[in-house]
Amino acid sequence: MNTVATVGDAARAWLERGRGQKGQWAPTTRERYERIVRRQIETSADPAQAPLGALTLTELTVDRVALWSQANEARLAPTTAKIALITLNQVCRFALRRGWLADNPVARLEPGENPRWTPGRVAILDGDDLAKVLDHAGSYRPLFEILAYTGLRIGELLGLVWADVDLDGGILHVHRQLSRGRVHRPLKTDAADLLHEARGRARLSARG
Repeated sequence: MNTVATVGDAARAWLERGRGQKGQWAPTTRERYERIVRRQIETSADPAQAPLGALTLTELTVDRVALWSQANEARLAPTTAKIALITLNQVCRFALRRGWLADNPVARLEPGENPRWTPGRVAILDGDDLAKVLDHAGSYRPLFEILAYTGLRIGELLGLVWADVDLDGGILHVHRQLSRGRVHRPLKTDAADLLHEARGRARLSARG
């Protein structure tokens, strides 16, 4: 890669490699990284700043990364800003390994320059609280009921077709999910299929 190669070039080469510490990415992981590269690296969250992906690798300084991360933190959800920086860190590590960067500017950020995000407590609705949500769900009530009583993720539920539903046996066969691009994708693991099938059987039987 020559000296005028951009951060976007490095990001696309990293995506093409498609591997991490645990081996080949799952399709859902690739889709998430591609979305971050497209929306946060090749596009700028701050209209006043050029996209980070347009910079050459030699222009990617610690200060420039800090400004980019601050703009993301100001305009994006905390989790998205954090994942964007994690993604850029992976791109820089990839470029450093290939000899395209002299060092990793993300690794030299001060602690206070990292997006502030603390995972919050997850609330689980049940009983009266769940009943209130379902009462206000309108035409979407069946969707929320299935999510609540099976434990499926939204993508997994939207990926179901009638052939996956065994009404007599009370079983949902979950073996794919619907991506943000409305394309069917495989689940992350085969074990997830077994887990959700068993969970669906237990939940549907309990309701029956």
